Amino acid sequence: MEISTGKYNFVDYFEIMKEKSDYIDSIEGIQRSGHGKCIHINKIAPGCRGCFNRVGKGYGMTIKLGSKCNLSCPYCFDGQDKSKEVTLLTLKRRLADIYRKSLDAVEFSGFAFSNGEPLLYIDRMAKFGDLFKDIERRKGITLWNKLYTNGTVFTDEIFDKLWHWNFKELRFHPSASNFSDTVYRNMEKANERGFVVAVEEAAYPPNRDKLLNNLKTFQEVGVKHVQLCETKVFEFNIDMIANDFPEGRFYWTNTPFLYHEGLTYDVMKNVIDNNYSFSILDCSSEVWRMNHGIHHQIVMEGIEDVFADYGPASRGIGGSWEKC
Repeated sequence: MEISTGKYNFVDYFEIMKEKSDYIDSIEGIQRSGHGKCIHINKIAPGCRGCFNRVGKGYGMTIKLGSKCNLSCPYCFDGQDKSKEVTLLTLKRRLADIYRKSLDAVEFSGFAFSNGEPLLYIDRMAKFGDLFKDIERRKGITLWNKLYTNGTVFTDEIFDKLWHWNFKELRFHPSASNFSDTVYRNMEKANERGFVVAVEEAAYPPNRDKLLNNLKTFQEVGVKHVQLCETKVFEFNIDMIANDFPEGRFYWTNTPFLYHEGLTYDVMKNVIDNNYSFSILDCSSEVWRMNHGIHHQIVMEGIEDVFADYGPASRGIGGSWEKC
């Protein structure tokens, strides 16, 4: 990745880490797990296992069905070229790979659909959903399947299909629609239908006030987990971010990030002060470094009790997740 640090407001990594550490230490109730790499409140959603416990039991995969999205976030990590689609041949190869592994003595955990808006590809998803049901039947297991969505295109038929395919966790991105009432209604419907409703948001400073003002709504519609991801920077999104947030500070770890300016910890403090029941995870640049470092499994020793127990399928499924 070629990004000129002279063109943008890049600051020292240790300066940012010091600011983060000081703020975390000032808030009573924040929890540290995984040798201090997992900063959270309450027990986090099982859907996080794929990142935090990659070397454990279970085979899983994050599957990209296509690039189309009906919304456009300035910090989008999937690129702005929505015409570059995943080919049907690639998806058929993924299906064949999963089926082959299902015939062998492979332990399965669950699968995730991400990138673009997956629900715009419900027909493509059907082929995977039918295979997942077949795997569960033959192996006598229940998969923990999850979906990332902006939440705008749900219908009753889509909810029915996801339930039939045994999706367990739906991760919504409310700020993509500027915290639309339609998305909140769909989150509430998902909760009523028995899905684990989570929120996965970029810890993006321009969204600070709206995000903080919507935490009460998260509680009211039944959100169980909120994951705040530090904004990862690429060649294709850094100009949009810099134009949208000129005062933003960027810094390098293994890769560049936009500092959230304490937003994640503002949210955590608000949740603690208001005694909201959902969990919060600081999915920071440090988590990313841990996930991609050789010391990953050492850091994650003893982290099992961090994950919430939402039934048998949510227990002990942390696995070797692969990107599609």
